[in-house]
Amino acid sequence: MGYRTQENVIGIEGIQLQPRSSAATELASVWADGLPPQQIGIYGAKVAATTSAEVDSAARKYFPASKMAIVAVGEESVIRDALEPFGIPVQVQQ
Repeated sequence: MGYRTQENVIGIEGIQLQPRSSAATELASVWADGLPPQQIGIYGAKVAATTSAEVDSAARKYFPASKMAIVAVGEESVIRDALEPFGIPVQVQQ
């Protein structure tokens, strides 16, 4: 995982936990799962320690290309021209 991506994920988590109600909800969730309050900080440390190779491996496992679909809306000829260099077959549905 790139450094900037890690910063963004950790920053978003911090912003989401700023309101007291959000922090209380997160603490209640951690408590309900039987985890210590420090678990909230552990999440950020785990994100920071995640490597690009680990992200790629998880992506291949949980989001295999064979199960993906691209949905494009617009003029058929424009879409075909745009996808042609990638060898992506186009199925038109009306």
